[in-house]
Amino acid sequence: MPQSVERIKAMGLYRDYRALEKNDKVALTTAFSTALGGIMIIVKLAMGLWPMSALFIVSAVYYAMLCISRFFIVKAHTRTVK
Repeated sequence: MPQSVERIKAMGLYRDYRALEKNDKVALTTAFSTALGGIMIIVKLAMGLWPMSALFIVSAVYYAMLCISRFFIVKAHTRTVK
């Protein structure tokens, strides 16, 4: 795909993001953060289970609790928007 077409698509996505209301932007950012947190859970759990490091295992549990709370926040937001 030509670079100019990719740039036009990126500008369209940015324009769509700017058109969202503030609480929709927060929900979108929270959803993205939840996905990244899920990746962090897997990585930290693997790093903790391989050498049996309690620090990484506790960190993975902490990230899991954060992701669960963020998931419920996003779920509650999507329920109120509909």
